[in-house]
Amino acid sequence: MIDLESARQTQVPVNLGAFVHFVSKSGIRTKVVLAIFGLFFALFSTNSAADLTGVWTIEYAGKCWTEVSESQCSGPAPGGSRLTLNEAQGEVTGHFYGAFSSWLRPKPDDAPDANINSDGTIPIQAASFDGTTLKLSLSFKLCSVPGCTPENYSWELTWDKDNPNILTGIQRQWGGTLASGQLNHQVRLNREGGPIVHVRDPSAGGSWVPWILIPGIGWVLYKLARKGRKKREEEPKEYELDIRTQDDRTSLTTDGEDLLWVYAQVRCNKPEVNTEALTSGLAFTAEGTDSKWLLLGAPQSTNGFKAVPVRAWPPSEDAQLAEGEAKVTVSAVIETKRISGPVTIRLEDEPQLKVSILG
Repeated sequence: MIDLESARQTQVPVNLGAFVHFVSKSGIRTKVVLAIFGLFFALFSTNSAADLTGVWTIEYAGKCWTEVSESQCSGPAPGGSRLTLNEAQGEVTGHFYGAFSSWLRPKPDDAPDANINSDGTIPIQAASFDGTTLKLSLSFKLCSVPGCTPENYSWELTWDKDNPNILTGIQRQWGGTLASGQLNHQVRLNREGGPIVHVRDPSAGGSWVPWILIPGIGWVLYKLARKGRKKREEEPKEYELDIRTQDDRTSLTTDGEDLLWVYAQVRCNKPEVNTEALTSGLAFTAEGTDSKWLLLGAPQSTNGFKAVPVRAWPPSEDAQLAEGEAKVTVSAVIETKRISGPVTIRLEDEPQLKVSILG
């Protein structure tokens, strides 16, 4: 997704009347030089830059070590570990989804400082970015008993601007299951889907300095810009229903404990459309031959998405699966029209434990 943001403008005081008089009295050579300068200024006055915003998967990429031993580690971090970052002018926020997150949910008896979101993600508590080095840290608790040791993570990573989809550095982990030491990994973070580029929104206006340099060229470019803007305004609205599942899973065990989150969001190519309100109005329903096996919890809002927890349980003691699958359908009414999209979920019987007595 590409975000549009207005660049800061520096207003330069100019005696417009005197300048226009100078241009009108200048020779053709001076006018050509001024035209080139004005065009150059117009082309290079628009700012664009890639930042760290996006989803980053964590991969072990070399050595891992504790205070007493070391070895070579490679491959994806456990649990589909990833970092979701939002960065603007050096300010970084986001959250961590790690090995514990597939089953981690806050419970009523959890400690107040568990620092776990309702969807199992863990917010980043401290972050800094100087344009090259990114430092992140977070801490959370897996239990609420007295003396429970927090699980702590920190990253110190280097961003290569020539390859904006890669961060390399060190991940440190201590506390929790590693209460007696610290585990360090050489890691590589890979951005999913490529960099997000922030560019100046043409409709937000720009510096007026280039246009007063050459009135003729300025007028032509102004008319072209107006024509382009009018064309954009005449483009039809296009809506998109983005549906995702937790860890890209599409299966549930019918034990009433296995949990799968379904996320959905409405998007539109027109920024003036209130997609947040449309997203909050999304409805989730269970459909299909085995739909009675699905248990849909209360919807929640998270990171711009509306999400619903889904479990599976037999509707009766003697119930049998017919097709072994059901659908969670996400729907919305937009401009009097109903749009919807299904997620097909495979239902798997709860594993049975067979005990044989050997005589």
